[in-house]
Amino acid sequence: MIVQALIAGLARKEVAKLIFKMVSKQFKMQKLLKYMEKPNDCDIRVDKLEEEVKELKKLSHPAQDFVCTTCNTVAKKVEEVDSFSSKLQQIKEK
Repeated sequence: MIVQALIAGLARKEVAKLIFKMVSKQFKMQKLLKYMEKPNDCDIRVDKLEEEVKELKKLSHPAQDFVCTTCNTVAKKVEEVDSFSSKLQQIKEK
């Protein structure tokens, strides 16, 4: 009785291994796992770009107001511009 249960258990394990092996071969699971786990070309390029952005942020200066060189007035910050023509219209009205 125990021997039969042991054989049946081993047979199930072997059948499960065989099925997994066949399915993984059919759907190229090893290739998929390699793609998921190891860095590919895109990952490497994104990592380089992220490092470059960090470096540029470190080297950049904080945003400053624009000052007219002739009259030394500070430009007002425009929150939202709908279009160039509407902005011109706003300037003409002032």
